[in-house]
Amino acid sequence: MSERGQALIENVLLMGVVILVWTGAIQVLRRDEFFQKVFGEPWARLSSTIEFGVPGDRRVSGAKHPATLTRHSTRKRD
Repeated sequence: MSERGQALIENVLLMGVVILVWTGAIQVLRRDEFFQKVFGEPWARLSSTIEFGVPGDRRVSGAKHPATLTRHSTRKRD
């Protein structure tokens, strides 16, 4: 019976340590904005490429879209 009790106590302590380490790691990653760097920045670049056809910042890429360029006709009138 004492072996089962010892195993239970060890499992509870192990789960506590795992939860403590997990929450500490999450706090450090949030403070360093790890998730924003990994998921946010590449998505912003990709969405700019999808929307404007030009990779980069959305505020700058909008002006580079081909539809915003002034068009000049190359045909000459007779």
